[in-house]
Amino acid sequence: MQNASFEPSLKLPNTTNLFRFLAYSNIYIAISAASLAFFSMIFFNLETYKIETISFVFFGTLFTYTFQRKVDLLYSSNEILTKRDDWMKQKSSLVNFLIFFSLAACLILFYILPKQTFLLIAPLLILSVLYILRLRWFNSFKSLRMIPYLSLIHI
Repeated sequence: MQNASFEPSLKLPNTTNLFRFLAYSNIYIAISAASLAFFSMIFFNLETYKIETISFVFFGTLFTYTFQRKVDLLYSSNEILTKRDDWMKQKSSLVNFLIFFSLAACLILFYILPKQTFLLIAPLLILSVLYILRLRWFNSFKSLRMIPYLSLIHI
């Protein structure tokens, strides 16, 4: 009788690509922000516009973080690139799709939400845009991101 050892050939799918996609595309940050919004709404017993608000937080976070990273990548030199930068350059069409899709979702949800929310969203929108765009401040081009400790307040 042959001594055949039985080795199960259980092969797990390559989860590295999935985790890399979730991390580098900022989806995990958007899920975290939407979860925080969801649990905050439960805590404060807010029921109106629940799914719209949570969706807006998800897509707004996804748009803001991905857009800021894309602009930052455009400003940076190609000498020192992180793995994330390489991934974003390789997946440029996917990144652009995420930016435009999340922006479109934000605009649609913004139309659905009560108009009073604009008063809350407008300052955050301005801060998010100025955070990454380099404007002329005191005879040099700087973004708000370059100001030390401001990111702690922004987050």
